[in-house]
Amino acid sequence: MNTGERIANFQNLINKRKKLKDLNHLNRVGGDGAGQGYLVPAPVDYKHKRINSLGYRGPEFSSSNDFLFLGCSQTWGYSFEQEEVWPKFLSDKIEKTYSNISAPGDSVQSQVAKAFSYFKEFGHPKYVIGILPFARFEFPYISDTVVFKSLQPKPVFDKNEIPKVYFADIYIEYDLNNTKFAPSFSKTPHDVREFFPIELALYYNNIFISILEQYCESNNIKLLWSFWEAVDPVTDNLLKEKYKSYFSFPLEMHNQIPDIQTLKDEYFKVLASKYKMQDHFRVAPDACHFGTGKHIFIADEIYNIIKDQI
Repeated sequence: MNTGERIANFQNLINKRKKLKDLNHLNRVGGDGAGQGYLVPAPVDYKHKRINSLGYRGPEFSSSNDFLFLGCSQTWGYSFEQEEVWPKFLSDKIEKTYSNISAPGDSVQSQVAKAFSYFKEFGHPKYVIGILPFARFEFPYISDTVVFKSLQPKPVFDKNEIPKVYFADIYIEYDLNNTKFAPSFSKTPHDVREFFPIELALYYNNIFISILEQYCESNNIKLLWSFWEAVDPVTDNLLKEKYKSYFSFPLEMHNQIPDIQTLKDEYFKVLASKYKMQDHFRVAPDACHFGTGKHIFIADEIYNIIKDQI
């Protein structure tokens, strides 16, 4: 296959992803529009827990929805009921309608691309609020080219539980606590982090966030965003210097067990007291993602930033 044919084939693949539904990798994995192919833990049956007609989690999208939420699996509510994640907690408090285009594994780049598709299909919300991953770099899996040792195929199961192998778009997630010196050479099979350093992810994240911030400002959309990971103080100050729309969470948010007394609003203190005695207040059922305590903390923090504007 010559270069022209390769370009044509790849452009054809891109052309097929015209709408917000096509950009949702959960639709592609399982093929049933409900994220059926995503490897999720019991006991939550995501297919029947507020998956809308476009395969996203939460209410149906509408031009009348006030808020648009962005994020990855933390905002999507991995291993939780949809009613127990921060977009629902916040929307209940402010009594506003919302759309949630977050998706497990998504990068800043993917979420911004989805946001612009949302604007085109459903118009402008009043607010765009994102809790995003700090450093992921998303790139397409291109078959029969380079074999990446860090991206070996994993089995996933369709609705009939027949094992099969599937590759969607791929992302790299960087470990912010890994201080190991990056290698100055590479050889196949590659580990993609050997030649896609964290700076490359941050470079493109800055481009995409800048585009989104400028667009929102030009169209009278209030944009507010942060990272769910703890960012060091120097980086935090540099982000505040560059972006009007960026905010950072208090250090308490990153504690393993959130302290109810640090919550600012009485509504969320009562909500946290309700959930504190239940399972998974500290950590999600998968023992990895945020527990309900942190979801409440996020909702409380965002509410106190926007409460005077709504």
